[in-house]
Amino acid sequence: MVKFDAKLLKKDFPIFQNKKNLVYLDNAATTQKPRSVIQSMVDFYENYNSNVHRSIHELGETSTCFFENSREIIAKFLNAENEEIIFTSGTTEGVNFIADAWARQNIEKNDYIVTTQVEHHANFLPWLRICKNSGAKLKFLELDKDTFFIKLPEANFWSDKIKLVSISASSNVLGEIWKENQLENIISAAHDIGALVLLDASQLAPYKKIDVKKLNIDFLVLSGHKMLGPTGIGILYINKSLHNKVEPYKVGGSMVQAASFNDVIWKEAPYKFEAGTPAISQAIGLGAAVKYLNENVDFKEFEKHTAYLSSMLIDGLLKIKDMKIWGNIEQIKKSGHLVSFSLPDIHAHDISGFLGGLNISVRSGHHCAQPLANMLNLQSSVRASFYIYNTVQDVEIFLDKLNETVNFFRK
Repeated sequence: MVKFDAKLLKKDFPIFQNKKNLVYLDNAATTQKPRSVIQSMVDFYENYNSNVHRSIHELGETSTCFFENSREIIAKFLNAENEEIIFTSGTTEGVNFIADAWARQNIEKNDYIVTTQVEHHANFLPWLRICKNSGAKLKFLELDKDTFFIKLPEANFWSDKIKLVSISASSNVLGEIWKENQLENIISAAHDIGALVLLDASQLAPYKKIDVKKLNIDFLVLSGHKMLGPTGIGILYINKSLHNKVEPYKVGGSMVQAASFNDVIWKEAPYKFEAGTPAISQAIGLGAAVKYLNENVDFKEFEKHTAYLSSMLIDGLLKIKDMKIWGNIEQIKKSGHLVSFSLPDIHAHDISGFLGGLNISVRSGHHCAQPLANMLNLQSSVRASFYIYNTVQDVEIFLDKLNETVNFFRK
């Protein structure tokens, strides 16, 4: 593996060749795709397009081989077993999968589901609905609004009425929210009282290597499009010890071992969890994306790079009058990959829209975390987020054009 070089990696992404002046800083929403990922999907449709796990002709066998090879690549990336990797459409489906196929059968009236105050709607609304339907209650790990870290829960926080802890590994608004070892301690505390743990890794997996065995989690969800893969594909990890305790989320073709007019026997995992024709080309594309990361990115060097860009960005932002940065600045400078900010006199949408006209892509809004925004009395913020192809020059251009934007609106 070569030393991490964002300028060199950028050459692998066709969009930056086709749009020479593009400064793309909306990676927390979705990342751009390298040529190898795009080509892997083109190859599927041009050379061996066929359904998987069904036909024994050459095309079907080839398609199945590439599909299952992607599962193996992703399993190794997460240090999981192949059968623990279930293909979904993304994080949202992964969370809803567990809500419907496990929580609906196991969460009862007066039970608790624990989450945090910073969650994306995808890891909050399914649990809110489960609670409303079952009579269970939500319990929140609270955010310290001064440090932007999750507060340590009181000793009496934990009880055997907590059945599930579903938390994000990193916030899509604030960045890192856990102090050192705090996430691991929360997972351990949950298991000590018999609760299961779901980790939303959609903002962590693209930036740091995750070891599901070391973390000792029960479920993990992520979205492929946030880590160079195509849209419409994601991963749900289910610890194999739970395979017989989780019902299929969908039922239909491909996941049946035997069926009669009166009964059905499901296949073993992962196939019992993957009904119907899967997103074959997308799964192959995600496998190619993970392979690209494995071959081209030293994650420790990558973290240093995004932290340097984040630090550089923060230093520039703080030179602007009345600038407010949302997140723990010290932590973002140390290991961050995104920076959210706002100005009291200019709406975030105006900033984002103006910058868009200057070929700079950032995100504005409440970032699908409206309860968090309301708690912070934050109507809207601008978010700049980095990935492997972002360079120092991108930050310099962004700061220059942001100052131009601010001056325009303040005049």
